[in-house]
Amino acid sequence: KRIAYALAILLTAHLVFDVYFYIFKFKDTQLVISEFEKENQNLIRSLNSLRDSLKKLSKIQAMTQETTVSVAEEFGFDTSSIFVQSTGDIEIPFDKLFNQDEDCTLSDNGQKVLTSIWNNFKDLEFKELLILAAVGKDKSETDRRVKCVLNVKQFFIELGAPQDKVWAWVRNDVKEGAVVIRLNR
Repeated sequence: KRIAYALAILLTAHLVFDVYFYIFKFKDTQLVISEFEKENQNLIRSLNSLRDSLKKLSKIQAMTQETTVSVAEEFGFDTSSIFVQSTGDIEIPFDKLFNQDEDCTLSDNGQKVLTSIWNNFKDLEFKELLILAAVGKDKSETDRRVKCVLNVKQFFIELGAPQDKVWAWVRNDVKEGAVVIRLNR
């Protein structure tokens, strides 16, 4: 009889403990798990969108490289001299774009090169198209380079580039003797 009472008390205590665990611990755990599952789904969506963005970026970089190679071959440039592999920029020597005189007018060959580049970029969505050149050794050379990149900018705008997305800069971090065209997406 005592054993039966002891077993009944233990069974009752066990049931009370199970009810307590279910009400106060198990439901909280379930809520935490469901929150983790929601967060996991959000992370999966974010990673998928990031993966898609990276695919688009790699396509654009490949397209930039194809554009550069096709432009280089079309106009007889050395492909290694105009494509910067690490950044995806197009780098064109001054003498390939401008007439040899000091007025920074685009040569016929330079106009063809820029037209070919724009024809490859015009269907892409982009934040900005940067035209960059290095700072000159003195003020007159820097002023000349400013005029040169502004001529390139104006030419892109005449070809149909949105005026608010095309920028021309003379900066210290650009290779000397070249115009760099950078498409930022």
